[in-house]
Amino acid sequence: MGNRRDQFSTQVGSLPLQLWAQYAQNMASDVEEDTAYNVGVRLGRASNPRTWEAAAMYQSIDKDALFGQFIDSDFGNGVTDTEGWALRGAYAPVRNIAVNLTYFINTLNKDVGTELDYDRLQLDFNWKY
Repeated sequence: MGNRRDQFSTQVGSLPLQLWAQYAQNMASDVEEDTAYNVGVRLGRASNPRTWEAAAMYQSIDKDALFGQFIDSDFGNGVTDTEGWALRGAYAPVRNIAVNLTYFINTLNKDVGTELDYDRLQLDFNWKY
């Protein structure tokens, strides 16, 4: 399997900015839907008290591009043959605690079968110890 990840980080004023792109291709000769990629941006970082971040990512995973056990279980219900957006905001009210809100706007069965809309709104509380 071919795989490449590129990342660029800089500052916008006092806020960190991160851009990334990742690409993978199943190199087997007997598959047609063999490509996966994602691109994204994140501004800020919810780590210290009263800090925030906002992020957006677009991802497309062809049916046979990746081994299914390695797929993010939140995006597209955790299966291949999906594409769409993940929009996230996070806030750290105090040290070691962050609240994340993520909205997934995905399409299932993009290559094979009947396309289905898959939207998920997810709230996470993260505690570091």
